[in-house]
Amino acid sequence: MTGEIRHSNPRVRKMAIAVFWLLIAIVSAWALAIQEPGADPAARLREGIASIRRGDLSSAENILSELVKQEPNSATARYWMGIVFLEQSRNDAAAQSLLKAIELRPGYAEAYDALGIIYDRQGHYEKSEPAFLHALALKPDDTNALYNLGLSYLRQKRTAEAIARFQETLKIDERYAKAYLQLGLADSDLGKYLEARDWLEKYVALAPKDGFGYIKLGEVFFHLIMYPEAIQAFKTASTMAPDPSHALSQLGFTYYNLGQYPEAEQALEKARSLDPKNIDALLYLGTVLLDEGKRQDAFACFDQSLALQPTNSEALYYQGYIYYLEGKLDKALTQLQAAVRYSPENAKAYYALALTYHQLKQPEAAQEALATFQKLQAQQHGKTQKGAMYEFREREGLAHAVQ
Repeated sequence: MTGEIRHSNPRVRKMAIAVFWLLIAIVSAWALAIQEPGADPAARLREGIASIRRGDLSSAENILSELVKQEPNSATARYWMGIVFLEQSRNDAAAQSLLKAIELRPGYAEAYDALGIIYDRQGHYEKSEPAFLHALALKPDDTNALYNLGLSYLRQKRTAEAIARFQETLKIDERYAKAYLQLGLADSDLGKYLEARDWLEKYVALAPKDGFGYIKLGEVFFHLIMYPEAIQAFKTASTMAPDPSHALSQLGFTYYNLGQYPEAEQALEKARSLDPKNIDALLYLGTVLLDEGKRQDAFACFDQSLALQPTNSEALYYQGYIYYLEGKLDKALTQLQAAVRYSPENAKAYYALALTYHQLKQPEAAQEALATFQKLQAQQHGKTQKGAMYEFREREGLAHAVQ
């Protein structure tokens, strides 16, 4: 283009070229200026939202902070700023930003929903429920608000109301995957395993890459004594996030219940290698080794469990059990008493205590421990039992011995 600037007078030609480059500089500066924060609020807002969705909360905070300064009366900017604070667990700052968004736009349903999440997280249920209900009054088909209200009811142990909210969510959007998950978890907690299985199968169909869903489905299959299905679910979960070590520990325990000890050991050792602090893997591995007669190796696993969690009732019980089998009754008594102290619902620990008291010639204490065991056993009837309690009972015949 500069080749077109021609003039017979060199001074004129030089001036023309200088003017040309000045114009180029002005245009370039203008082009840069329109990309600066504040030049296009809508574009900056989109950029901030995109940063949130990428998980880049630091960038999102910087962008949205500048936008709020530029557009202090923008309810949308205030809302997304609140979402950043919510994701950062800065609850007070999030609430302040969201309340400002509501002040600027009283009909902002999403802001009420987010405010409800904050109050629920803080345990202020007297505030969270009205916030969620206000969101739903403004936007009755808001599946997020319905779902979040259901979660809040679950935390308050209002299970029936929670289930109703999740079912309402699915009536509006039958592909709202998380509602299936929560319904499955709720029914599982209620012991309704067939219903839980159906909900969780729908969840994993919609969220096939979520290992947590497969773990919970595997646990339901386990309760239904559908061990092959449980194994497949745990195997699937072990290949994906968020917790392959936990999936492997559950896989190992399922193999153990099938009497497949080599497979159980392999899965549990792998679980322990992935997460050395996986207490379940240590406990289950100790149980397998104990049943194989490898008492010292089993005791070491329970020791490692107690190093991680000194109040772990299961590990204390198993150590007491091993001491009992070895005739070290005083040590057995110490561990078993600790086991029931830290977990008063540990039925098999009371049974082992009764055996130990019986061997120590303390019949009244043995009778009391046995009575507690029988009471707990009746309360826990139908629940899956772990460990060696039943063979322990059959071998010792305590119920006849202490009467």
